[in-house]
This record gives sequence, C-alpha cells and structure tokens, in this order.
Amino acid sequence: MAKCICPSSLKHRIELQAMTETRDVIGGLVTTWTTYATVRAAVRQASGREIWYRQQTATMATWSIDLRYRADVTTKHRAVYKGRVFEIRSVIDPEQSRRYLTLACDETGAP
Repeated sequence: MAKCICPSSLKHRIELQAMTETRDVIGGLVTTWTTYATVRAAVRQASGREIWYRQQTATMATWSIDLRYRADVTTKHRAVYKGRVFEIRSVIDPEQSRRYLTLACDETGAP
C-alpha cells in the first residue's frame, strides 16, 4: 500500500530549477540555474551523516520532498528551499496515479 500524501501537508514553498548553459564572450561555457516553477511541497529530512571528503569533513543529508504531480520534473533539475539547494536523485510517482511526486534529494555542504 502506497503512502497517502495529504494536501494540507504541503506547507513549504520550493523553487524548481533547470540548468542552462550559455557561451560567454570568449567562448567558454557558463552554467546558470533558472527557476521554472514555484510550488507547494512537504520537505523532510530522511537521513544525515558526516563524511571525510577531499581532506575535510563534509555533511551529507538525504531529503524527501512531496509535491503535486508535474510531468516536467526530472533528475536533471534541482529544488531550492529557503536558500538550500537539493539535487534531485530520483522522481517517484508513489501511487502511479499522477497525483503526487516524491523527490529523493541530496543536500551536501561543508561546515
């Protein structure tokens, strides 16, 4: 049985962003992120840990974001909530009903 996502639990406002690459004046690639939608969602931390990466301690957190179904969300996009950036690792339609999506996301950062 799939979990039920209640509309009243979508209390957070997130931005969905897509990456665009353009050329600068000398021909180099410039990567920018552009917000293509602002939606209501439920954002919750699934797990967290500290890792040793490139000779420094970094924190890694796994997050789960529930939102109403959108056909335009992919793992090439990212979500932003209160200035925090979440890389989308998977997009799941838990009931296969096109009503809601669950995004499994990673947030990484150094202290």
